[in-house]
Amino acid sequence: MLHTRSQMRRRLIGAVASAALALAAMTAAAMPARADNNDLARALAAIAAIALIAKALEKDHGRGQGNGYGYGGYHPRPLPEPEPYPVPRPVHRVLPGVCAVDLIDRGRVQSWYSQRCLARSGIDVRLPRNCAADVRIEGRYVTVYREQCLLNAGFRTEYRRPQER
Repeated sequence: MLHTRSQMRRRLIGAVASAALALAAMTAAAMPARADNNDLARALAAIAAIALIAKALEKDHGRGQGNGYGYGGYHPRPLPEPEPYPVPRPVHRVLPGVCAVDLIDRGRVQSWYSQRCLARSGIDVRLPRNCAADVRIEGRYVTVYREQCLLNAGFRTEYRRPQER
């Protein structure tokens, strides 16, 4: 496992500090209980050394989250704002009244919608195939959709004026 330079330095300083404390404790226990000026000077020097080591550890720790290369820490770039999902185009499920045509089917008048007129009016959803019928109008075949079937499929009709006869 690789360690950064500051981690290694902290461990070394900690090891030296613990060794100094252990050595000071052993020499104090091995010496007779007499206190002269030399012992007092040694004790003060040991306390000063411990204070310096503690100060170095505190200074090193307060340096920020260093990355070991002296650049002052890792500061990731903020993530870019996510792109919003594309808003789906509104689905026109309202059948325009201008496309409605009344045709006589088996003796009854029914409303039908021309596929071509619906496409020109912006109805771009898939119309149900089971509502479609191909009828012959003035010599050509046109695909038309029965109004009642489209209403059952979830479409709505736009208001339309009554056709003049």
